[in-house]
Amino acid sequence: MGKPRYTITLQNKPSPDDEKFVWDSLAAFNRLHVEEDNYQKLAVFLRDNQNNIVGGLLGETFWGWLHIGILWMSEDLRGKGYGRDMLASAEKEAIKRGATAAFLDTMDWQAREFYQKQGYTIYGQLDDFPVGHTRFYLKKSLQTTES
Repeated sequence: MGKPRYTITLQNKPSPDDEKFVWDSLAAFNRLHVEEDNYQKLAVFLRDNQNNIVGGLLGETFWGWLHIGILWMSEDLRGKGYGRDMLASAEKEAIKRGATAAFLDTMDWQAREFYQKQGYTIYGQLDDFPVGHTRFYLKKSLQTTES
């Protein structure tokens, strides 16, 4: 009986089943070390009066954190408070789900200053990603307020 043989394959478009297997396998390993992550997607949209999306926030909550993956706003609506309101809406929902903090990343040409005005602080950066630019990593404590 010989040694097992293994093959490394590179796939640009893996099957959903293969991706699910790897995610599920990692989740099973993680559960040996930490509690269930309670993963849930979170999406907030800004729509015009014809129901077209003119802004959107895509993220998720897990392990007591909110992760903001994308926050996009139509160019003509930037600076009018809609992004702030969408972010606040996501944070409020995350608190309802038990999140106590939030994190995200943004590029130097994107919205670092916007996030800092909303109470996010830089905890790291990746220089030259892409070359000549910086990727910033920010976080924020989510406070609950008694009504």
